[in-house]
Amino acid sequence: MSLESVPQSLSVSTGEFALLPPERQALAVVQDAAGFINRGLAILWRDVVGDDLSVHYAEALSLIERDDLAGLGRLLHAHPGLVEQRGADDEGLQLLHVAARGGSPACIGLLIEHGAILDSPSGLLQANVEGFRPGVTPLLIAADTARVEAAMTLLAAGADANACLPNGGESVLQIAAARGSLVLVEALINAGAQIDALSSWHSYDDQLGTYCGNGALHAAALSERAEIVRLLLKAGAERDICAADLRTPLHYAAARGCVAAVEVLLAAGADPDALDICELDGLTTRMSPLHYAVINDHVAVAAMLLCYGANPVLVETGSGESALQMAERSDDPQLVSLLVRAWRGEVGESIFSHLDDQYITCLSTTYVELRAFLLNLLSEFPVGSKSLLVLSDWLAEMLGAENRPHLVRAYRESLTKGAN
Repeated sequence: MSLESVPQSLSVSTGEFALLPPERQALAVVQDAAGFINRGLAILWRDVVGDDLSVHYAEALSLIERDDLAGLGRLLHAHPGLVEQRGADDEGLQLLHVAARGGSPACIGLLIEHGAILDSPSGLLQANVEGFRPGVTPLLIAADTARVEAAMTLLAAGADANACLPNGGESVLQIAAARGSLVLVEALINAGAQIDALSSWHSYDDQLGTYCGNGALHAAALSERAEIVRLLLKAGAERDICAADLRTPLHYAAARGCVAAVEVLLAAGADPDALDICELDGLTTRMSPLHYAVINDHVAVAAMLLCYGANPVLVETGSGESALQMAERSDDPQLVSLLVRAWRGEVGESIFSHLDDQYITCLSTTYVELRAFLLNLLSEFPVGSKSLLVLSDWLAEMLGAENRPHLVRAYRESLTKGAN
């Protein structure tokens, strides 16, 4: 309740009152009496509350929810310390945290103008609640709730683009990549976010199993965000980045069946034969992206991996089985047929390229014909994952989309020669 909202005088003048019919006179008396009482209550409320910031905090929450910028501005001007006040619950949010979660960009800007600390962590220092995560900045909250405009406002004001969750260490970039916020991911990269930062977060996925230590590229691959995978790679992300479990983003995308993300990673030179290391029930497994595609029955992903040169007879050491043997235990004859032909060296599948929006055919005979040209091209223009993807785009435009896999095969061959 504020004094500005309470009537300051009679609702009608004395002369007007005398001219009103009796029923209108009675109504005017009631209205004026109510206004007098409300003004008295407002004065009493002001005197009782005084500078109790917890009460003003509750009022500010309501103003943020209603996007009442004028009212919020008056309240912040009257109580400068309000921007540092925290909620009494376990989250311990300041007003900027609240606005990041549900307020307008203008509201966020107003709080910053009145001294709200951009990277202030949430939480009460004395909080000791199971599952409680102290230290969440407003930018982390905005990214986690996919509130792109709020996050962009905070970034523009100078919020830390490398803020991380305190327990699992997930970065703002990793969270934005998982949520599919392409614009925010690009803004974070431009603001200096560390592209290859790895978290220590442990989780479980039905198709991937238990996983940990992933980064933004892993998060985008696991969330099937091919466009963000491409953006991160072109910004210089390490294509085969991994933590202790040796799982690369390609493992994640293959397990999930995201053929578009798989194609982008392969076109950037990701290793289709990389082996992870996973311990389960005393058994250590070493699986490739192709193994994950097969056990999850992702035929299109398996075809894409084979097109880019994945080894169909590579053995998973824990079980001693190849991808073909794994497929034979499935109920999918198409998958078995695909791997049998690959085992015979008859890779010639027609697969849909999401990069070029068309079907392409991977013929080993065509690679033999182009091999010398491609190796010479790569020797003239040494490339990494970022530039290989750019070169792949150029080659697809100039000579046809079916040449992408051939370029990558030549690239991997050149790496093998260089290692020897």
